[in-house]
Amino acid sequence: MITEKKILIAEDDESSAELLRAVCEEHGYITDIASNGKDAYKMYRQDNYPLVITDLEMPDMSGHDLIKNIKKINDRQVIIVSTMHADSETIISVMREGVYDYIIKPINLTIIIQQIKRAFEADELYRSRELIEQERIIKLENQLEWVQWNKEIINRDNDRIDTALFDSLNNSFNQGAGFGALLSLINLVASSIKKEGDHYVVPSDIFDLIKSNAAIAEKTLNFFSDLSLLMKNDISVSNSTCMDIYDLLLEIVNSDNIKNLSNLRGHTILLSNIPADIKDTVCKINPRYISTAINELFVNALKFSTSNSKITVMLRYSGGKFLISVLNTPQPTKSDIIGIPPEYQNVVFEPFFRLVKVVYEDYGTLDYGLGLTLVDKIVRSHGGRVDIGNVIDHTDPSRDPVTKVLAQIVL
Repeated sequence: MITEKKILIAEDDESSAELLRAVCEEHGYITDIASNGKDAYKMYRQDNYPLVITDLEMPDMSGHDLIKNIKKINDRQVIIVSTMHADSETIISVMREGVYDYIIKPINLTIIIQQIKRAFEADELYRSRELIEQERIIKLENQLEWVQWNKEIINRDNDRIDTALFDSLNNSFNQGAGFGALLSLINLVASSIKKEGDHYVVPSDIFDLIKSNAAIAEKTLNFFSDLSLLMKNDISVSNSTCMDIYDLLLEIVNSDNIKNLSNLRGHTILLSNIPADIKDTVCKINPRYISTAINELFVNALKFSTSNSKITVMLRYSGGKFLISVLNTPQPTKSDIIGIPPEYQNVVFEPFFRLVKVVYEDYGTLDYGLGLTLVDKIVRSHGGRVDIGNVIDHTDPSRDPVTKVLAQIVL
């Protein structure tokens, strides 16, 4: 069941209510109207509304009382207040009640639509944060299981793993774009090239292919160079505040590369704000490498998410640790598997492990199965860890539970 874009409007003035209904429905929202606070509260208890828009002065139950009653049921409910009072005292009083935003009458239709759009994004971020907190508790409860698995993996069959690793590496280098194609093209040129004086004449289309595959080969060598350095050396780190890390996230979200990849299948990336009281909290990181790791998680989420879905990104500070969370809705595989199969969740960071044998050419990635391995090495070099696995989203009672994938860097 898809979450409905439903709005509850509590407004005793009929013309204002109908104006709000018209503009909301014009932009694809479903609206229910209550002419007083008492009816609005009854409707709220019977249905699920991501957004409530309420007037302050209403009969039977005021907007203030409606807000208080709703917050008792759902403290994170997103509420926009509609009022004719523009004085600062009223606005401050309303915001202290935990509302998301306010509208000053008469209503500006352009502004209200922007406010509603942001309110729905806030609701989605609240739900995602709640889901991640639930998942954190589950992980704590299963900590013993994780420790036992770690002991087993230390004693694994290294010969078998190494054989699979190098077989995969051999296949990757000899198939598709990059080294394999480059060698084939050079052999093709050698057999058909024409010499004119001191120069060779090469067809332009073949030379263009050589250049493009050489660029991929160079990218591959740089990738392996980074991975080798990470495995052999300690990387330099410096003090960065929570705000610095947030700025890194913002820069990646707004980069041309991520924007272009998001547009391929209509994805939207939502980045939540950070609380003011943790902005100056300090963590030691290497900004270049952490940016690489975060970018890889974004690309991974974009590759495997359902079309036109939203990817939620959150930066939090809890228990003395920074948590960077990326939450996405995975698309089913050809075998109708949604998310990461349980038996594979602990090995997605193994080198050259791949869930599906697909080369995502549109995304411009190397696709050697090393992306998550690189993320793991980067985060471990910072003394942290990265987790990835399925979570079941029960946060929206208006739809069936949804399987999502949560990737989380802990520093």
